[in-house]
Amino acid sequence: MTLPPFVTHPTQVLENAIQFQRDLLSNKNLAALLSSFVSWYAFKKPQGEIIFVPSKFGGYQNMNASTYLQINQLTNGRETEAVLSRWFERPSVLEEQALLAELANHLSKFGKAVNKRARVSTLSGRTITSAVEGTAQSSPLVMALKTIYDKLEEAEKVEFLRLVRESSTSDEEK
Repeated sequence: MTLPPFVTHPTQVLENAIQFQRDLLSNKNLAALLSSFVSWYAFKKPQGEIIFVPSKFGGYQNMNASTYLQINQLTNGRETEAVLSRWFERPSVLEEQALLAELANHLSKFGKAVNKRARVSTLSGRTITSAVEGTAQSSPLVMALKTIYDKLEEAEKVEFLRLVRESSTSDEEK
């Protein structure tokens, strides 16, 4: 089988992300692969929902579960990551940890865990989680929090992010 062409615009990646979410609900073979994906791309839909797509699913035009499962062994994630790097970048540490926590929550619905080597990218210059949303990335407070966060042990980082999420949720309720 011939590989589909690479995406040529980030909207195609978003379309693939939406298709990926649909296909997960109806294709157990695709869902079975969730823990094997390392490179993820995240979008925030207008309703506020964050959706994810792995690079090899997001990086080819008009992808769907059937096509992906046929070509999976023929593809190389490094190629799609190179294409996607035109529009996407790794977010701040705090943002990425919040996204990985959101991804873990999403994958748990399918009985899967996030790959230990997983990383998440977002559209260049975009912040999509409440962990740092609405705050200038260069503000002294954000930089101080990032410095503290970077020095925490993994278990402390999880707790830190939980507290940040709780704080932002209680702020929204006020």
